[in-house]
Amino acid sequence: MPYRWTKKIDEAPDITGALSSEADGQCPMAELELWPHQSLTGHGFVWFIAPTALLFAFPLLAVLGTPVLWVLLLFCAFAIGGVWFAIKVNRRHRHIQEKLTLWADKAILQHRKVGENPLIWEANPYWVEIEMIKTGGPVDNYLTLRGSDRTVEIGSFLSGEERVDLNRELIAAFAAVRRLAPLED
Repeated sequence: MPYRWTKKIDEAPDITGALSSEADGQCPMAELELWPHQSLTGHGFVWFIAPTALLFAFPLLAVLGTPVLWVLLLFCAFAIGGVWFAIKVNRRHRHIQEKLTLWADKAILQHRKVGENPLIWEANPYWVEIEMIKTGGPVDNYLTLRGSDRTVEIGSFLSGEERVDLNRELIAAFAAVRRLAPLED
């Protein structure tokens, strides 16, 4: 799955003595990182472009030694270059990362895209509502967090089944935060 808990609540010690610069010097109780699917790795990109160039080269063998070769070679180079450029641009646009960090008194969701300022949502985890809209939302199993008079989407790039699993895990994580750090007067 394209998300992982880098720190789970059951793994977090009660008092570590370590300090974090975030959330008033407390260590986070849980951290979740999410990212889009990356189906074409760098190695896979090479294995796609090389056969594509080779397939474009086969028809050129028939016109080898003629002036037509240079015209067709130019078109082939533009086609391969266009595919190369499209895949590189697509890869750059997929560099999105979301990070949900939970403390006893604060939940922060950061949504980062390459070359843009991060979008940040913050709320008290005790009052956060997790809502999944099965149908009728922008996508099936539309997953949102509501708190501090604001509703934000989480895991927009995940599949519907992955959002169902994430919903279950988020409900458990927020319940554990509420149980371990009850609301103070």
